[in-house]
This record gives sequence, structure tokens and C-alpha cells, in this order.
Amino acid sequence: MSVSSSEVLALEDRAAIEDLFARYARAVDRCDWVLLRSLYASDCVIDHGGYQGDADGFVDFVRGRRPGIVHTAHYLGQILLERVAAGRVAAEVYGWAEQSFAHPSPLVPEGKEGVVLRSTYRYVDLVERRGEEWQFVETHLVLGDLEMRPLDRPPRRRAGVSQIPSLDDPLYGFLGRWRSGPSE
Repeated sequence: MSVSSSEVLALEDRAAIEDLFARYARAVDRCDWVLLRSLYASDCVIDHGGYQGDADGFVDFVRGRRPGIVHTAHYLGQILLERVAAGRVAAEVYGWAEQSFAHPSPLVPEGKEGVVLRSTYRYVDLVERRGEEWQFVETHLVLGDLEMRPLDRPPRRRAGVSQIPSLDDPLYGFLGRWRSGPSE
């Protein structure tokens, strides 16, 4: 069975849109604010939990929630994409996140040293091809379950190479080295 050129384009678009969501998770988990902002069209409308507004304000909102964060990981589940017009796709993406916080986070309960949050949600978003890139143009966070587990000890990183919620994460060092070419 052969694949038509329009089907190949559809597969490339699907992969690019899935990458858009994966880059969102990376940007939020690594506090990569430049990457996060680049994912949104200039006229994007965002409804994300406690935030409603534009992309610049959303980046500031997410950045403001970072004090005391020790670990954050967003995971993507099934992704359903539906073309609604040429260059426009409606996306429904299931996800879950795990985050741990220590002081000075306001999320840490009185008398505790930290808190672990586990949440489920869906992203219900409209994405558009803008030039060569797919970008978010309208986003909605649909909340599911939330579990908060207070900790009697501060959350801590594991020994060895650990993920870090910042641009100091090992990923960026590896990428810089790999992009510079083969090792001598």
C-alpha cells in the first residue's frame, strides 16, 4: 500500500504538533521561559487554571509559581488531533504532572517541610501553522484530580545526574555538546 503525499504531510504535521506539546512540557519543567514564549502565537488566548490572558502574561504567571520548586515533571498521554480547517487543528491531550515544593513555596502547609502534588488534566487547544511552525492560538486547561501529600522532610534530589527545574538541567549541557559536532 502506498502513502499519498497529502497523507505524508498529515503525518509530518501530526509529529510537529505532538512535538509542540512536548516542548511545552520541557519549557515548563526546565523553566525555559524563552522556549515557552516561542510556542504561542502573538494573538494567543490562554485559559490555564488560575490564569486568563495573553502569552506574555502566561509566561510571567508560570514563572511566578516557581519559588520553592524542587522537582516538576509533566507527562503527556493520548493525543487526539482533529483538523478543523486548513492549517488549524483542535487538540485534546491528556496529561498528568508531579511536582514537589519546599519553602518558600506558599503551597507548603503550615508545620510541614514540603509537599508533593500529583494532578491529572487535559489540554484542549487550537493550534495553527504560522509560517513553518505550529503554535498555540487558543489554549484551555481542563482540570482533573489533584492530590497533595504534605512532607515531614524537605523534598530532595537524588544523587547522581538529576533533573533540575532550571536551565542548569543536564539536558541543556548535553544538547550544547551534541550540537557542536562529533567529539575529537
